[in-house]
Amino acid sequence: MGFRDIVWKATFLLCGLICVSPALGFLPAALAVGVSAAASAVALVWVALAIRPRELVFLSQIGTTFLIGASLIPIWIALQIAPLSALAHPVWSQASEALQHPLRGTISIDIGLTAGALLTSLSGLCIAMVAAAIAVDARRAQWLASAIFCAGIIHAVAMAAGLALDNAGLALETTPLVSLVVILMGLATALELLGSRKSRSRMLALPALAIASSVLLLGLQFRGSGLVAATAGVFIVALVWGLKRFRVPVWAASLAALSLTGLAIFTTVALRSNPDLPFVISFADAQDSDLQRSLGVLADTPALGTGAGTIPALLPTYFDGAETKAALSTAAAGIVVQFGRIPALVFAGAVMALVGILVLGALDRGKDWFYCAAASGSLVALIAGSLCISTILSTADVFVLGTALGCAISQRVSRTRTQDA
Repeated sequence: MGFRDIVWKATFLLCGLICVSPALGFLPAALAVGVSAAASAVALVWVALAIRPRELVFLSQIGTTFLIGASLIPIWIALQIAPLSALAHPVWSQASEALQHPLRGTISIDIGLTAGALLTSLSGLCIAMVAAAIAVDARRAQWLASAIFCAGIIHAVAMAAGLALDNAGLALETTPLVSLVVILMGLATALELLGSRKSRSRMLALPALAIASSVLLLGLQFRGSGLVAATAGVFIVALVWGLKRFRVPVWAASLAALSLTGLAIFTTVALRSNPDLPFVISFADAQDSDLQRSLGVLADTPALGTGAGTIPALLPTYFDGAETKAALSTAAAGIVVQFGRIPALVFAGAVMALVGILVLGALDRGKDWFYCAAASGSLVALIAGSLCISTILSTADVFVLGTALGCAISQRVSRTRTQDA
């Protein structure tokens, strides 16, 4: 009974953190990073002490590979701030010559900003691990899903307040990721509830309210670009639901999903608005006045990037006078600039591989298929959104995204099946 109480307290702690995470958008960036890192570390220690031995064994069986893959991002960011003179950005040699004093260069052009990005990535990884440990039990996973819906509603209210603050001269960082995850989690949950004999209108109320508020916010703030990203994720969720609805065998469903997804990607790429530009900005609005500047930043970026989180330090050199901008034309371009071309390509490939694994998990699961479907749809929406939206992810978003991924990892495989094997 003691173990049970502690685990549920850890569940309620994470639910509380998820619900209040939108408030991080009102804090200064450095403070938000510190708060998220501290909160995620506390949650990780708590759940590490609370998790039951059998659940730990199950989690280690299904989650080790995911943990290794997810660790690639913080490992690369750590290398970017390591004193590796042979790989250092050229700006360090220029600064050394100007100061006439030897400097130990790094890949990153701003160690402080990259260290903040490292803390943010570690926070997201911790939240995913905590969510995976909690979501091993289906009842606790339902609590986390409900917390995501509540966070979506609170996020919409916070962004509405943010618009008032913008009118008052106070800037608030706005990103679409929370809305995208909430829409897809809500859709997948609603489809499961509608197909269940235990479906009740009151059970649909929270997902429906979360979806409505998120769609409204997405349409108002990001208009066509945000809705395109949401549509890409909805396509994945609807595809999985349709294949399961008609009881298509897993092998045939996988082949159909791969074919339809490939056709959709090919059509989208063929119809991109700026085919002559690099792929990461070829979907940007042709009327964007900063498109040429983004092209210049990409052209000047070394192969290993400028360091995660360094866009605010980099962009002022490309703008005239007091004109400033916090992001490039697309988030994908920012990822390439910060992480480097090859690492960005590796990360994109890893995300697509994870999407495939989660889709297979959803097709192979019973009533809990919607966790994997929602997470895979969220990742697809994240990729689609990064190609047409300038900023896709903020510090506050790692709580919702990490929780959605953690739930999917734990619910991808049935505990009963694993124990029987």
